[in-house]
Amino acid sequence: MVYDLYSMFKKQVLAAEPYLGANSELLPIFLEPKEVTEYTLPLRMSDGSVLPVKAWRSRHNNALGPYKGGVRFYREASREEIMALSGWMTVKCSAAGLPFGGSKGGVKIDPHQLDQEELERLARLYAAATAQDSGEDVEIPAPDVNTNPQVMAWFLDTYEKLKGINSPAAFTGKPPEVGGSKGRGEAGAMGGSFVLEEFLKGRGLDPRDLKVAIQGYGSLGITAHKALSSMGLKVVAISDSHGGVYREGGLDPEDLSAHKMMTGLLKDYKDADNIAGDEIFQVDCHILVPAALECAITAHNAGSIRAKVVLELANAPTTPEADQILQAGGTVVIPDVLANSGGVTVSYFEWVQCRSGEMWRQQKVVRKLKEKLREAIGETMALSDTYKIPLRTAAFVRGVGRVLRAMKLKGIWP
Repeated sequence: MVYDLYSMFKKQVLAAEPYLGANSELLPIFLEPKEVTEYTLPLRMSDGSVLPVKAWRSRHNNALGPYKGGVRFYREASREEIMALSGWMTVKCSAAGLPFGGSKGGVKIDPHQLDQEELERLARLYAAATAQDSGEDVEIPAPDVNTNPQVMAWFLDTYEKLKGINSPAAFTGKPPEVGGSKGRGEAGAMGGSFVLEEFLKGRGLDPRDLKVAIQGYGSLGITAHKALSSMGLKVVAISDSHGGVYREGGLDPEDLSAHKMMTGLLKDYKDADNIAGDEIFQVDCHILVPAALECAITAHNAGSIRAKVVLELANAPTTPEADQILQAGGTVVIPDVLANSGGVTVSYFEWVQCRSGEMWRQQKVVRKLKEKLREAIGETMALSDTYKIPLRTAAFVRGVGRVLRAMKLKGIWP
């Protein structure tokens, strides 16, 4: 089933409506992106042909500050997906207490089919198409699916040359040599571990007594394996699109990532049992970590999940129907708008550093990230306990409520 992500976003927002007070009158405006732009990028291929490539940029809301969101190069990208992701970015930035709105960019292509020169040309095409109304006070893009610091460096170079200025704060997630922040690469997983640590502490649970399964073993899954293991959690199962492995005694993060780098696969890892990819949802564990793509947990597999905590490191990995099944079974979902907000939080730190000309040490980045996310999860848990609502709804009450208050104060004009 192909899930309508924008309908999913709207359902999550509307679940928070009863707790938003008088400002909920602004919800009809909040539910729609401020603007969505479609592009056709003429990509010159290495064989001399020209490939028309579709791309979109959705700017959802900027009541709290400049638009902020990643740009993905993804073969299944669509207008509706990019719209939904821009809405989630608005909620995520607000729930994390950041002075940003939400946006998203997407290019419909499989970048693995491009050579390095084609990839660079595509990156520069997108940056050129969006440069006219972008910038550090307007919209600040960052990496997302299949984009990385190198792509951000191409974006920045294109933007600066077209504008005739030096503006390192116009993009985040860059290499350190061109203004990137220390800690940005591992921030998503590290932030998730801080959120989980605070949640477990609030519930009186010791990480050393808990087992974890991770679905997805790309860069996010690999860094999550390391971050969660460093907390004392035992990661017993991991899967990717080609299958997975299980080891009751736990999987070593350094050794397993080296095994995948050498073989390209997780399977046949020493002293571990091979499992099918979808078996990850049936593993006997305390915490399940979806760290791949959207809608991984659905009504079809939610009932077989044995974990009592789901830490959503991926964007929108749980459908509303699956949410209801998990809640009925007593499983707590720590929502993506909190669990994976470490990346955008360190992007905010990078933006601040670029604007001030500072370069923070790794220890400062980590300390400030921990402080920011502890506050966010703490206030969300308090809302959840006060209103007796799921953490996702509580996060939306906090995130959407803050945006609506800003919209009310600014007014509707013209």
